[in-house]
Amino acid sequence: MTTESRISTRFLDADKEPLRALTPIEGYEKKPLVPLEEAVRPLRHLLHNLDNMVSTAKWNTREPQDNLTPDESAAIHLYTMQWQKPHPSLYTLLNQTLRSEQRIDLIPWFLYLKLLLTALYKLPSIKDMIWRGIRGDVNNQYRTDQIWWGISSCTDTMEVMERFVGRSGVRTLFNIETINGKSIKAHSHFPSENEVLLMPVPLRSTNIDGHAKWTENGLTVAGGNQQGDSINQLNHPCGLFVDHNQNVYIVDRYNHRIVEWKLDETSGRVVAGGNGQGSRDDQLSLPTDVIVDTKTDSLIICDAENRRVVRWPCRGGTNGEIIISNIDCFGVTMDDNGCLYISDDIKNEVRRWRIGDTDGELIAGGNGKGNGFDQFNRSTYIFVDKDYSLYVSDYINRRVMKWMKGATEGIEVIGGCNIGNDPSKLSRPRGLVVDQLGTIYVTDFENHRIIRWSKEAKQGNILVGRHGQGRESNQLNGPNGLSFDRQGNLYVVDCDNNRVQRFDIDLGFLP
Repeated sequence: MTTESRISTRFLDADKEPLRALTPIEGYEKKPLVPLEEAVRPLRHLLHNLDNMVSTAKWNTREPQDNLTPDESAAIHLYTMQWQKPHPSLYTLLNQTLRSEQRIDLIPWFLYLKLLLTALYKLPSIKDMIWRGIRGDVNNQYRTDQIWWGISSCTDTMEVMERFVGRSGVRTLFNIETINGKSIKAHSHFPSENEVLLMPVPLRSTNIDGHAKWTENGLTVAGGNQQGDSINQLNHPCGLFVDHNQNVYIVDRYNHRIVEWKLDETSGRVVAGGNGQGSRDDQLSLPTDVIVDTKTDSLIICDAENRRVVRWPCRGGTNGEIIISNIDCFGVTMDDNGCLYISDDIKNEVRRWRIGDTDGELIAGGNGKGNGFDQFNRSTYIFVDKDYSLYVSDYINRRVMKWMKGATEGIEVIGGCNIGNDPSKLSRPRGLVVDQLGTIYVTDFENHRIIRWSKEAKQGNILVGRHGQGRESNQLNGPNGLSFDRQGNLYVVDCDNNRVQRFDIDLGFLP
């Protein structure tokens, strides 16, 4: 029987989530994996009797399941433990901090977060219907796109949920269909609670199960109304960015504008440019890529034909600010420190701009056009992972190159110069994303498909586009930009069909 002292909270705190968007959780991933005792040392001033609680957790996890180390299992165990009143439990303080706008307050938690989240990532993802609840009626304050920034404790049985939320009175229950929940029963201090954890959202990196599949037929979420310049049309779209609310920012290239399409809407909204082709500060000229800088709530745009990178407010902006000039920019991305990386497809190089830089630092290429490991031939879209390795779509060379931090040449991780359509080859790679496991997702422009390439694999597998070039819902025609939303759904700029397609993650892919 659950005692009143334990009905605090883990399963009942969804109403503590902030209604405003926060910046991504970042910084912990750079920390080393250390024993639990060392991981919680910075938290001693926050938590009563912490050493004894750690000792209990370590004792109970001497022979962990799921191929976890004893310290990893103990980190989960400690998360579920209940401190005696009036002292707050670890999970209470951790989730308060995860939900706070003061991201600096997370720093003492970084070592523990690294150990805990590493353990959770190693657990198999489950597909199930799970429960979470709140005492009281919060229906009016919840939106369908509400983000849960903390670690969310759920259970897979209604009986357990009723023990916490009660069987009478006003209650709000969340019945959640999860595809990536983490069952921690084998590691919990209270295994009878059948606890399933949902990871904090949003983490900086893209987190996708290695066995995931996507539906074969895409859903048009932007454009698809023939080529044109009306607000429900696109004209040769290029790059895109999907934010945490599933709003899609699209580079509408030949319309010289950036358009935002909100979830389930039938037309977009111009958020940058749209005043004809030109070089004024309220105009764009053949832009190629866009990202959202959440810290400044602004768009960063490769304004290619104007040879500049501009910053434009996400909301209510009438003109942009030039932040980098005299550059043949094509792709843009940002790392955890707020540094910008820009690909130059004429100089065949990638440079990094730290905050306040004027010239940028050469990171990759810069050795002329060619197919050597220190060269590119049209460096287009780029991606930077948590280790600051840079991935570059080397368009004419039909390959994806990986430049590790500080390297003087790259590693050919996909493709090569030989043309072909088998899964070991690329024909003009464009948009790319790399997930936390090192798996690469890339658009294969001339083969009209999306390829997934697992780390150290000899060939990739086709995710989308098995049916050749075309405009049906299971076909693509010149795919360009690529992104994922926080549910793992795949978004593709289908350039020559003047649309953006979403391929939903297949809820039946897990065993």
